[in-house]
Amino acid sequence: MSPCSRPEHCWGEDNFRNPGLGSKSSSNVPAPVKGGLSFSSLHAGLWTTCGVTTTGDGYCWGTNGSGELGIGSKSPYESWAPVRVVDGRKWKSISPGGAVTCGVTTTGGGFCWGGNLSGERGDGPFPSADVTSRVPVVGDLTFESIDADWCTCGVASEVAYCWGPGDEGCVGDGARVDRGTPTKVAGQP
Repeated sequence: MSPCSRPEHCWGEDNFRNPGLGSKSSSNVPAPVKGGLSFSSLHAGLWTTCGVTTTGDGYCWGTNGSGELGIGSKSPYESWAPVRVVDGRKWKSISPGGAVTCGVTTTGGGFCWGGNLSGERGDGPFPSADVTSRVPVVGDLTFESIDADWCTCGVASEVAYCWGPGDEGCVGDGARVDRGTPTKVAGQP
C-alpha cells in the first residue's frame, strides 16, 4: 500500500503500482502522481489507488486483475499511471478495496466495479463475474460516502450500511453472513 497526501503526491513501494509515479519505481518521500492532474481527493487501497480531480473526473491506477481500475477492460493488468474511470460521470469520491472499487457521484449515486466474490460490489447475488465498469449499488439510497476495503460500507441519510464478507463480522448486522446488498449496521435508529 502506498500512502498519498498533498492532493497530487504519493509515496511508498511500487510492487503493485500504487504510487502512480509512471514507472516501476518506489519513493520514500512524497512524489508527484504522473499526468499533471489536480486531485481533490485520493484514496490508497491495498493494490489500487484512486482519485477524483478538481473537475470531478475519476482516475485509478495499480492492479486491474478484477477490473478494479474501472476502465472497461481488465487490460492492462496494471497501470503505473492514472487512467480515467469510464462513463463520464462526475465523482465525489472513489475508494479502492481488495479487488473492488466503489465510488459516490456528485448526485449521491453509489457505484462499484471489480470483483464480487462475497458481495462486496453491493449489486446483488454473488459470487458473480468481475465487471470492468460501474454498476449501481442496490437500493434506493443516496450516499454521502462509500469506503471499499474488505467489506464495503457507506453512509446514506446519516445511516451506516455495509455489504460483502460477513464471516468476520465486518458487515455489522450481528449475523456473520456475507451480504450482497447494503445492510443496515446494527444499533442505529
